[in-house]
Amino acid sequence: MPFSEVIGQDRAIAVLRRSISVDRVAHAYLFSGIEGCGKRKTALAFIQAVFCGKEEACGVCPSCRK
Repeated sequence: MPFSEVIGQDRAIAVLRRSISVDRVAHAYLFSGIEGCGKRKTALAFIQAVFCGKEEACGVCPSCRK
């Protein structure tokens, strides 16, 4: 799932993208908020982007498909 599919989390996505681009991904992140705010989608997009190696997860490589 690419970051572009996540709605309403622009600030969080900017921080996560920056951590990937400068190769400073922390060992843990806490995604919190009310139910339905996009925590799970944001977390999935982030982890796919980390393991895919692209800014936006491609969705087709083995890392994205897991």
